[in-house]
Amino acid sequence: ITLAEAYAVAPFNNILVSMDLTGQQVVDVLNQQYQPIAARGSRPMLSLGVSEGFTYEWIWDGPAPLPGKQPGPGANGHVKAGSAMLNGVPLDMSATYRVATLNFLQGGGDSFTAFQQGANVLGGPEDLANLADYMRANPGLTPPPDRVTGL
Repeated sequence: ITLAEAYAVAPFNNILVSMDLTGQQVVDVLNQQYQPIAARGSRPMLSLGVSEGFTYEWIWDGPAPLPGKQPGPGANGHVKAGSAMLNGVPLDMSATYRVATLNFLQGGGDSFTAFQQGANVLGGPEDLANLADYMRANPGLTPPPDRVTGL
């Protein structure tokens, strides 16, 4: 993978940030992946990546979109209650978890406003530099198995 190929995936010059969120706030963020609102334009579904060890199930209340396609009219979706797990253990809705994302999303970008509830926000490296460093340190990577069902 070249730096140009990495840049094609991460061209926005975002900063990685970490923060504390409750289990409920984590679920709230995940539920904001689907928002049929004007601010999302033709992309009401914006899927977040999740770290190894974290899993959940997404439920469509209505017609589910085809893989890789945006949901159509009448679709509505959410995280299946009780399905969010960290290392096989259900999230405690009142416990605090350390979460990482991009500063753009943490600031409410792409209508992910639940990230703004995070506490103890700490900035980190620039995303492209972090990606390049990770790729250098881990040659021969293969895609991980899906951690989310229903999307």
